[in-house]
Amino acid sequence: QSQYFRSAISASPFPENFSLTDRPNQGMVWREEKGSDLMSSTRRVHYAWIICLGGTLMLFTSLGLGTNVFSAFQPYLLEYAGLSNTQGAWIVTVRSFFILVGMATANALVDRLGLRRACTVSLLLLAASSFLFGAARQFPLYCLASAIVGLVYSWAGMIPASLLISHWFQ
Repeated sequence: QSQYFRSAISASPFPENFSLTDRPNQGMVWREEKGSDLMSSTRRVHYAWIICLGGTLMLFTSLGLGTNVFSAFQPYLLEYAGLSNTQGAWIVTVRSFFILVGMATANALVDRLGLRRACTVSLLLLAASSFLFGAARQFPLYCLASAIVGLVYSWAGMIPASLLISHWFQ
């Protein structure tokens, strides 16, 4: 067993003689280490928990900052840009449509780029769409920014987070 996977979790709910190990294509499993004193060794956070933190941050940015905060800023946006309520509803509709497009294409994107690159590109697109929302003064640009947010929702949201967690945990 490599040292990479040997570390234990500080506040483990399991007995001291259990540790996390990785078996190829089986995910994380618990196994008993006979004759080892885990309390005497230095404990490090297992990399799978870092993956959980990264997945949480990914969901926070793609779903929280990308999608959920729009409703809080929509009244200000409509007033600032001089948009009607109908145009505001169209911005949300465009985002919803591109969420469906993104979900239909997420698997192909992850297969082509890999999970890490697909999420990185998606989060960079989220930054671009945020910039576009800030710089836009016309309705079509708001729709373009909203379309990008819809793609990011799918490409760096629930689908990649589910793939990431299923890769590390069983």
